[in-house]
Amino acid sequence: MRPTLLMDAGGVFFSNVNEETPFLTSIAERYEADPVVFQAEVAGRQHEYESDERTAHEVLADCLLAAGGALPLGLDEQWADELYLSCVSGYGETFAQVERVRREHPRLRLALANNEAAHWDRLKNDKHGHFDLFEVLCSSWVVGEVKPSKAYFDRALERCGGERGRSVLIDDRPAVVAAAEANGLHSVLLEHPSGIHAALDAALERLGTSIGGTR
Repeated sequence: MRPTLLMDAGGVFFSNVNEETPFLTSIAERYEADPVVFQAEVAGRQHEYESDERTAHEVLADCLLAAGGALPLGLDEQWADELYLSCVSGYGETFAQVERVRREHPRLRLALANNEAAHWDRLKNDKHGHFDLFEVLCSSWVVGEVKPSKAYFDRALERCGGERGRSVLIDDRPAVVAAAEANGLHSVLLEHPSGIHAALDAALERLGTSIGGTR
């Protein structure tokens, strides 16, 4: 069985939009919702769009109403999408380093392992092309489960044909890294995007000689 490298997207390839940008506060302001309540509602319900149970637009509209917002014409979806993309920053060094790993280790299976809404993942891909870096997509909307649940790791590994002892996850969230380890995967915590080179090398070291290639 081939070794597998699973990689998160937010905090690794891109900015964490909900947590690090004005995305949610800007939506709350436009629809006159309480920004604190709105952000709390989204945090508590984002699993609904990440698992593809509902669309991101539907969840945002419900959260705005729960936060006292006024939506007489509904959520302006095109505006929300344009705002979302304006808040996404791509980390060029991560893209470059993953390309390096792909060249040096052709036997290594790379899998995208992020929590994201299908619509927004595709929007980012249209602009940045991150899907092309991966052999397998294990985004939450694809597998129907959300990190850090055991069900997510079970389905992701099943989808990409990975074996726990020969799989490693790079993620920026300590809770996800801990859950991956508890579920039998190796893991590497990326504390800042600038550390991606070291994180990838640490992941390769965890996989040892089984990855093959030029190292």
